Amino acid sequence: MKWKKILIIGIFLLLFSIGLGDYLLTLNYNEIVLKPYQSTTISQAEVLANGPIRAQSIAGTLVEGTNTYSVISGPAVLINNNTKPISLVVIPNNLLLEIDYLLILISFGMILLSALLLFYNKVTKKR
Repeated sequence: MKWKKILIIGIFLLLFSIGLGDYLLTLNYNEIVLKPYQSTTISQAEVLANGPIRAQSIAGTLVEGTNTYSVISGPAVLINNNTKPISLVVIPNNLLLEIDYLLILISFGMILLSALLLFYNKVTKKR
């Protein structure tokens, strides 16, 4: 019976944290359009681009992915070397978002724990 309570709490916590994360993202994200050969400076944020851009770190740590860039510490310059404009979505690093990610992980852990308890109850009742 405990697994049902854990499952219900885990599902409600997951729904709450997804809603909270969506609200925090709508408050914090910025959309920037870089014209051809224009640059911008970003510090401590996640950046999503709709095309390839050139990124260079000034004094911090920059992690490049496929059209995603993580500016971990210090400023970084993002340069549009294309002949067409590119839009960037900038999500600043925020402590509340980190807490929200932790809540999502905890809720998944609770759902997994309830599934394990259900499995344990089913196995022990067969004996």
